[in-house]
Amino acid sequence: MGLIGGYTYLSSALKPVDGEGEGREVEIEIPVNTSTSGIAAILEDEGVIRNATIFRYYTRYKNESGFQAGTYTLNTAMETDEIINSLKDGRVMLRQR
Repeated sequence: MGLIGGYTYLSSALKPVDGEGEGREVEIEIPVNTSTSGIAAILEDEGVIRNATIFRYYTRYKNESGFQAGTYTLNTAMETDEIINSLKDGRVMLRQR
């Protein structure tokens, strides 16, 4: 894969899973002391991100850390940086009733 192909792959892997629509809400649980790799795996398994490995490398590249344990309601239309900020701030997204 050339430089342009690699960039295209990385950029598409970081796009929202449902970037075209409203997405769907997904409730996830981040246990206490979960590593970034563990968080990435949970997010990928639940369909919130496209690729756990790319997410992990992206957080390392951006020097992001300090993710908070908790139960979150995230959306499949969220940008990667929105997901990261929610998990860092400990903003537990509650469902609208």
